[in-house]
Amino acid sequence: MAGKFTVNLAVYNPADAAAQVEPELALEYHCSARLRQRLGFLVPGRPGAFARLPVLGLFVLPRDRWWRAGKPQTIEKAKEAVFSYGLAWLDSNTPNRAMEPTR
Repeated sequence: MAGKFTVNLAVYNPADAAAQVEPELALEYHCSARLRQRLGFLVPGRPGAFARLPVLGLFVLPRDRWWRAGKPQTIEKAKEAVFSYGLAWLDSNTPNRAMEPTR
């Protein structure tokens, strides 16, 4: 996976966290498994050739997405995915707090 990156999203909620740490020091793995998500699974994918087949098209599953590092247009696409899908997921999974998306 050299030269590629993915984006992990997580919400730390001390009430159901995998480990108790100061909220400011919480990392993804401290968060409950149900409050962790890969951004790539939130981004709608393009159906592949098999998805057009009548029976197989019913079984198209979301796929994780990895972006190539070092290409400005690819970094921009990843950034757009964070704003379009990641912030909404974080907002809907953050208890008692509304997030204001900024660009």
